Amino acid sequence: LLLEEYEPGKTKGSLRAKNPELRMDLLAASLGGGGHAAAAGFNLPLPLPQLRQLTLTTIDKHLRNCLGTSHSSL
Repeated sequence: LLLEEYEPGKTKGSLRAKNPELRMDLLAASLGGGGHAAAAGFNLPLPLPQLRQLTLTTIDKHLRNCLGTSHSSL
C-alpha cells in the first residue's frame, strides 16, 4: 500500500500484491477505484490521515474475506 496526498484533501492509493488471489482490484473497487488482480489504485477526496484509517480498515476486512483468517496468521 502506498498513499499520497497530491493536493490538500485529495489522496491517491496504490495497492500491490504478489499473490493475485488477494485481488487488489476488488479491494480498490471497494474504495472507488480499480485495476488488475495484483495491482490497482484509487483516488478519494480525503486528507491523508482519514484515508489512511479508512484504507487500513478496508484492507483488514478484505484480507479476512480472502484468507478467512485473522492478522495473527498473515
